[in-house]
Amino acid sequence: MDFKKWFTNNKWIVLLLVYLAALILQFISKGWSALPTSAVIGLIVAIVATTFNNSREVKRLFRKIKYFLGFGMFKWEATSVFTVKKTMFKNSREQEEILRKIAKECLEDNDIDTKKSDSIQTSFDKAKNLKLFIEAYVMYLDISVTDADSYDDDGDELVYVTIKTKASLRYKDNNKAINGVLLDFYYRFEKKYSPQEQKYTVQIQPENMSKDFLTKNFINEFYPNEVSSFNITSKQSKSTIETVSHKLLSLTTDRREELNNSIKNLILKLS
Repeated sequence: MDFKKWFTNNKWIVLLLVYLAALILQFISKGWSALPTSAVIGLIVAIVATTFNNSREVKRLFRKIKYFLGFGMFKWEATSVFTVKKTMFKNSREQEEILRKIAKECLEDNDIDTKKSDSIQTSFDKAKNLKLFIEAYVMYLDISVTDADSYDDDGDELVYVTIKTKASLRYKDNNKAINGVLLDFYYRFEKKYSPQEQKYTVQIQPENMSKDFLTKNFINEFYPNEVSSFNITSKQSKSTIETVSHKLLSLTTDRREELNNSIKNLILKLS
């Protein structure tokens, strides 16, 4: 383990140790009678606040408990692109029953009842793309095929099979719906069609939460040495916008009289 890197990310532990030492000294000098004193109460509050505000593990544990209790919904959008031989996957209509069977096996492996006729529903849109609906999680899988305009080493024509998934899930449903059903579907798809390449993209958006939820929570999740690049836009006034990246700071305004103060404020953020 890189101790220097660890210490850089965990300097707060030094402050925590100081608080703990002060708390121990209070009990050594006064015994249990120190418990109701303002000094001890203040130290306990400081220890809890310092730990919660700085410990990534503690914050994640708290969120797990909160989400497991049912607070918070997350909108999932997953896109997977598989490069397969056209002879194996010409279009979605020909593969409808195979894909339906794959989905059924995934659900059954995760102890989800598939006996109901509407547990898995299939349909086609105007572009003849297959739409697969999983009733248990209100999850949609849109499956489309496009020519890759390329060939493999054997001279076989290739196509891109794109699977777009949309669902709104509670945290406690994520494990079966995403880690279970969806990833299992990908695994079985690869096993059946032997793609030469594959790429997965996942987008997660919190629902029913404050507009500044990500701004307040997510930025603080990163240590400086974990960030390779970033770009933040901040509206300072009706006419002035600041843009901060990992390389530079910039501002845009249509009011010349605001330039002086805006530049000063921008520079002071680097102090």
